[in-house]
Amino acid sequence: MTRDTCEGSKKLDAAEFARHGWLRPGLSGSSSWTCRGEPSGRIGWRSEHDQLILAYTVTDWRGEKHEYDYPVRVERTPAGFGGVRTWWRCPSTRCGRLVKVLYLPGSGRYFLCRRCHDLAYHSQNDRHAGYWKLVEREHELERAAYDPTVPVPQRTAALRDLDQLHQFDREPPPLRGLLARLEAAELREAAKAELPPRGPGRPSKQALRERTRAAKQAAAVDPMVVQMARLGLNMPVAPPRPPGRPKEKRAYTRRVPFTLETPPAPDRAYCPRCRDRRPLTYRRVVKLSNQRHAIQGRCTECGTVSRRLLKVRSATERSVGGAS
Repeated sequence: MTRDTCEGSKKLDAAEFARHGWLRPGLSGSSSWTCRGEPSGRIGWRSEHDQLILAYTVTDWRGEKHEYDYPVRVERTPAGFGGVRTWWRCPSTRCGRLVKVLYLPGSGRYFLCRRCHDLAYHSQNDRHAGYWKLVEREHELERAAYDPTVPVPQRTAALRDLDQLHQFDREPPPLRGLLARLEAAELREAAKAELPPRGPGRPSKQALRERTRAAKQAAAVDPMVVQMARLGLNMPVAPPRPPGRPKEKRAYTRRVPFTLETPPAPDRAYCPRCRDRRPLTYRRVVKLSNQRHAIQGRCTECGTVSRRLLKVRSATERSVGGAS
């Protein structure tokens, strides 16, 4: 299943707050986000001594609203060439790393670091072939080259890059490989037609086995049986034994009974690596491809991503959607 991306999540950049002077004690304000020109979220914040207080409302997948108000520590470290760098301390009690950006994905509740939310970059989820990436790049350059709102230097650079891109071979690589294989097959057929016909080759393995079996049967004939056959006497001959022992289909029985030591609980899920129920960390509600909702998190013992299906209209599991 595709992971949430950093580009699709709401984020708070420590460098941007420090650059605009929003981290001065006593200062308050708000930050908002848009998606395709429509507002997608808004939070309020106020700055205190070495921390930033965040206040916002999150609506879960059942439509219930939850209020959040918590601090995020602000720390500063000296830079190599003078000055200081501003960092966030991840609010998660299991993490606490110094990061420059905090994220809130659509299925999250708190602004945490990328590792805590298990986020990926857009390029990690992009599975297009190289040819289609070139096509997307061409469309981007065309929009930038012929947009009158773009500055002239950027339009000139876009036209230059577009001219260089048109010099490449535009034939898709899969089609090029298919044509090359067809040409090679035609050349092989033409070469075979020019060669003289081949004689009988080495016998097959089945023919060799038949020859070996006939030779063994001829060598295993008892001379007494041959003599009695010459005299016209009949002597019963035992039928040949089938090779190997007979195969009997037996019912499958499990040698070790499949039992789980840990009882079920709302915050536990079956871990395929531990082969038992384990508590989940960083739990969040996800929607599967079959439109079912499940709790997803990481195993506290081995860190494997595990899921547990939610019951329909369950009121015991807590989940959240995007910020409002």
